[in-house]
Amino acid sequence: DFYDEDLQGKSAYFHVTAQSIKKRMIPDLTDDWAKERGYENVEDLRGKIRAEMERGAQGMAKEELRKALFTTLDQKISFDPPQSFVERQAKDLLEGIERQYKGGRKELLQKLAKDGKTEADLEADVRDRARRQVKNSLILDAIAKTKNIQVTDEDLDARLAQIADQRQSTPEAVRGELEKQERLEEMRYAILDEKVVQFLLDNADIR
Repeated sequence: DFYDEDLQGKSAYFHVTAQSIKKRMIPDLTDDWAKERGYENVEDLRGKIRAEMERGAQGMAKEELRKALFTTLDQKISFDPPQSFVERQAKDLLEGIERQYKGGRKELLQKLAKDGKTEADLEADVRDRARRQVKNSLILDAIAKTKNIQVTDEDLDARLAQIADQRQSTPEAVRGELEKQERLEEMRYAILDEKVVQFLLDNADIR
């Protein structure tokens, strides 16, 4: 299964020298230990871990609703998105998939063969995903304009503060990083996407 075909099926021997042997020590859960890691005390640590787990569970449930919503939109609203948009999105998706493999496209194709799939199967799947993503994006844009849903500076500031809290940084630092990467508008669009989806979920007849 090794991605380099020249090395597949060959035996290999490695000589290693142990520089040190370490034993994992489980520290006592004390207020001092919690403070060393940026928490006020053990109760603060437990509370934040609990809150993070709850946010994770809520996020998973919301993602399932989001998937169901987009499936419904795709079925109920029929139109063909611009081909150039779909091609660009498919290219980005495929490049993202390839980056997940250390051996790049070569390793990806070997993984497909192992799963009984071909490059054509992958491209068809990626194109379908790209078509749905572009279509959903255009639908959300149209709804945002029709319902006058906008992203305010307060919305952006709140998101930057949220990210800063997660990274133990500051909103100014997060903003500076996004501006440097030219991704601030991308953040605005992501917030708009979420606001439109939330609007649709709030007004959906879920049974």
